Parts: sequence; structure tokens; C-alpha cells
Amino acid sequence: MSLERSDLTASAVKINGSYIEDLVNGFTTLSSTGREALAKEITTNSFSNNGSTFFNSRYPERTITVKYILGANNRADYLTNYQKLMSLSQNNVDIQCNDDSTKFYNGSITINEPEERLGNAAVGTINILCTNPFKYSTDVKTVINPVVDGNTATFTFNYAGT
Repeated sequence: MSLERSDLTASAVKINGSYIEDLVNGFTTLSSTGREALAKEITTNSFSNNGSTFFNSRYPERTITVKYILGANNRADYLTNYQKLMSLSQNNVDIQCNDDSTKFYNGSITINEPEERLGNAAVGTINILCTNPFKYSTDVKTVINPVVDGNTATFTFNYAGT
């Protein structure tokens, strides 16, 4: 695993291309969860006492949770930093992580009330609801469509889950 930035934790989060640590003074990402494999929801119909029949399957929405600590030298600076953090609560943002910077999710940010206050610091969580649960590649692929015998070729792309 290579990190895009070695001065940040592996799970540091970018919002629309900027790390939260660069946007909010005193912010440090402690962990991020919810980026792992996502189980399909499978719907079946029971028509008899023996087993069931497959009806459909789907991937549910995904929530990425970022645990952080936010600190400052004094209460006034803490409140300023917290207000800046609250201003990041937005819809339809691209999310990337330091340890997987070639992939991104799209989601809406909700910043929860801090879970624990420690003087001029607090530990809290940010939830990012991804209604589309898939991650996408930041790599751009360029393809030149060749003409063979007067016909253009057809390309099929396998993004292998990205």
C-alpha cells in the first residue's frame, strides 16, 4: 500500500480534491470504515415449505464513517475550527482516501455531534452516505477507435470492479 501523502494517516480523506486536514486546522483522521466489501441484498420468494426462489439482488447504499480528533490551543480557536469542519457538510462530493487515491466515491456528508470532548479538543465522526455504493477509478483511459475494412471496431471495457 502506498500513500499519496506520508504526512497524513492512511485513512485521511479528501473531499473534492482537498484533504480535510488541509481545510480544517487541528483536524486529524483517526480511521475510516465502510470502504470494505459490500454484501448484496438478496430477495427471495417462498412459494412452498421447501426453500425459496431467487427474485432479485442489489447492492445497498454505503456509509463511510470517518473518525477524527479536532483540537486547538484555546477554546476560541477550537470553535473556529469546528465551524470550519461543519461547513464541509455538503451533498454530491467526491471522496478519496490517502491509501487508495486512484479511486473515489461520491456521497453526501453529515457531521455528527462530537462523541467525546477533551478540553480544547473533541473526538467525533463524519458520515458520508454514498447512495451509489461503488467506487470509481480516477485513471482516464484514451482509446482510438480503429477502422477495419471500412467498419469501426467495438470496444468492451472490463473495469474489474472500479
